[in-house]
Amino acid sequence: MYINANMAEQITSNLSLHRGNNFYRIKMSGEADIDFVNAFSRIVQEVEAHPEMTCLVLDMEEVSYIDSATLSVFIRLIKIYNTDKNKVLLYKPQMAVEEVLQCTNLLSLVTLCRTQAELDEALLETGKKTSRPKKRAAKTKKKKPVSKKKKPVRKKR
Repeated sequence: MYINANMAEQITSNLSLHRGNNFYRIKMSGEADIDFVNAFSRIVQEVEAHPEMTCLVLDMEEVSYIDSATLSVFIRLIKIYNTDKNKVLLYKPQMAVEEVLQCTNLLSLVTLCRTQAELDEALLETGKKTSRPKKRAAKTKKKKPVSKKKKPVRKKR
């Protein structure tokens, strides 16, 4: 995986921020309720301070509940990160959380990754989009050789 363990910051017992090469990963666990919102908001401020990060992974594998206060912070994150250059990846949400995000239409604004392989592929794809394309050498057009075919002679009648 891409995460450098030295770059992890534990915000609370159920929320941590990991910094990868070109992305952040917010790892959440437990119930994302009103008590969760203050720590989550601090993470959003950290994320806003680093616009060079091209991807945000929300690891919700261990989140069992999400309330409206947390959804408002979630919406703020999506507004920050869901652009042409940046991407929000939602990793392994539990069914109850996924249903809430589906009902609020927020699921349509993120890329859902249900497996580690899907997450790795999405991160690689994001990296490809943000890297500069290689310059191609200008192609020179080759002239086609002119064929000197003899025209068929028509017989006169």
